[in-house]
Amino acid sequence: MRGILISGATAFLLSFLLTPVFIKFLSRKGYGQQIRDDGPKTHHTKRGTPTMGGVILILAAIAGYLISHLFTGAALTTSAVLVIGLIVSLGLIGYLDDWLKVVKIPWPESKRKATYPRHCCRSIWISSNQISR
Repeated sequence: MRGILISGATAFLLSFLLTPVFIKFLSRKGYGQQIRDDGPKTHHTKRGTPTMGGVILILAAIAGYLISHLFTGAALTTSAVLVIGLIVSLGLIGYLDDWLKVVKIPWPESKRKATYPRHCCRSIWISSNQISR
């Protein structure tokens, strides 16, 4: 119970404190969202909104988990490492998707929404079966 509280509090504080700093950094670098002119007019307010904010949330969650294990002395579990691998791999897909939007390289919608996440989940599932044997 103590580990869960430490992990949650650490992840919350890191994401709460680092997200505004990261958003300012991304804004200065110009990594803003592009909005098409033919879309709804209400979406034009999102123009320039920084993308890739999930990076901080993923890093904060992983840091919270690791810090809680340092404080409690508990060992890392295989299932937790597999979940972290899944989160990181899906985060990399989200990062790639946002990065490709920023640099304006077309990426097929079908691959972005279905194919690559399915491959990540399948590879994690295969890894978990190999480790549990």
